[in-house]
Amino acid sequence: MIIHSSKTCKNSPKNQFVEDYTTALFQRDREFLRLSSDEDYTLEILGKNKQLDKLFEKGAELWFFFSISHGKFGSCTGELLSTEERYSFAAQYEFTNTTRKRVQKVQLFLIKKES
Repeated sequence: MIIHSSKTCKNSPKNQFVEDYTTALFQRDREFLRLSSDEDYTLEILGKNKQLDKLFEKGAELWFFFSISHGKFGSCTGELLSTEERYSFAAQYEFTNTTRKRVQKVQLFLIKKES
């Protein structure tokens, strides 16, 4: 998968973490997710395609438009492009506290874009 980071995360390690975590979700990086998630972590996927593993193959692109974090919350938006489909996404994060980069809850919104 080709990753295109936003320009909004350069001055904030937590903003970068939001993009890294979202990338790990789409790449199914279980080790990163395990190390970066709380024990009672929840993931809610909203949209038509709830199976992330079937979305993208080799050559897919992940574009981040922006990422932001403040206190216990973070968010990012972007697009996923494959050879056949295009999705807009938004990920909303709740961290375990204001200082640690550890995820308690994620809501991932996926919307398929029509050609």
